[in-house]
Amino acid sequence: MTDTHQNNQSVSFEKTRYQYCKELFERERERKETLERKAQMILSLVTLMLGVIYFKLDFFKNLKDIISNSSFKSFFAWPLYVVLCILAICLLGALFSVLKSIKLQIYKEEHPKNFISSLFAPESDYLKSENEVAFYRATAMSYAIALEQNSDINDKKAIWVRYSWYSLIAAIVILAVFIALYGYVSIT
Repeated sequence: MTDTHQNNQSVSFEKTRYQYCKELFERERERKETLERKAQMILSLVTLMLGVIYFKLDFFKNLKDIISNSSFKSFFAWPLYVVLCILAICLLGALFSVLKSIKLQIYKEEHPKNFISSLFAPESDYLKSENEVAFYRATAMSYAIALEQNSDINDKKAIWVRYSWYSLIAAIVILAVFIALYGYVSIT
């Protein structure tokens, strides 16, 4: 009776460990999806800003005309150009960072690579013995290994997303400064 009780405790423990590892793995998968949604949003905003500002060629012609016709030509010409260059650097930094974030895709699955041979081949190293305890232990281990690797990748992805947010916020602030300078020069 003690062997049966001890076996039930082992099964219960391994099942609990399996469920815990599975839950953590799912949380990490949700984190990955959240980071990817943020990266997509940042990429959309960056491409929108690039499209609005830098691919509208008549804007640069108007800017050149305003600066050349302005009485404040020497005073405001360089700040406008410098602010425009800083804006370009911020947007390119955001674009680079978000693309690095998107590039990180080497995620590990929670199941063994050769699923059929791992679970059903008699010489498989995946299952040490053919019982419920061994199955829960092996499966929990697969989740834990995948969780560790995926967590590391998500940490790197989060850093690149954070860099892209900072660059995008800096670009928005610089854009506001540029619009203020441009507006002032075009009025005077």
